[in-house]
Amino acid sequence: MSTSSSSSRSSSLEKSFTLQSSDNKEFTVKESIAIQFETINRIIEDEESTTTTILLPNVDNETLTMAIDYCSKHVNSKKISKEADLKKFDSEFVAKKDLGVLIKLVSAVNYLDVKGLLELICQRIADQIKDLMSNDVRKIFNIENDFTPEEEAAI
Repeated sequence: MSTSSSSSRSSSLEKSFTLQSSDNKEFTVKESIAIQFETINRIIEDEESTTTTILLPNVDNETLTMAIDYCSKHVNSKKISKEADLKKFDSEFVAKKDLGVLIKLVSAVNYLDVKGLLELICQRIADQIKDLMSNDVRKIFNIENDFTPEEEAAI
C-alpha cells in the first residue's frame, strides 16, 4: 500500500513543461512525456532544466496534440498495458488518419525526433502510396517532374 502511495507522490511531484506550438497554443506535459520527444529532451538537458516553456516553431497545435497523445499513451502503457495493446493502439493511431494529415505529422515528428512514431507514420505512408503512379506520388508530395519527356519515355 505504501508503494502505490509513494509512486503517486512521485508522479505528482514530477516536473512539468509547457510546450508552445507555432500557433501559440500551450500544452503542459509531465517530464516523462516531454522527454519522449528527443528534441525537447536535448533542450531540457542543455538548459539544465531551468526552462519550463519550450517553443516549437515547426509544429502546429493540431499536430502537437497528436504527437502528445501518442507519447502519453506510450508512457502510460508501459506501466499498465500489454505490448499487444500498444501495437493495436499504434495501428489504429495511423490507420485513422488520412494521407495529408500523415504527411504533416511526419514532418513534425521528424523535427521532434520521436523515432517509434516516425517509423510508424513512414510505414503507413509507404503502404498508402506503394501502388500509385509516379505522377500521383509527385502531386501528393508536391514534387516537380524534372525529367524531360524523352528521359521519362526511356524509363
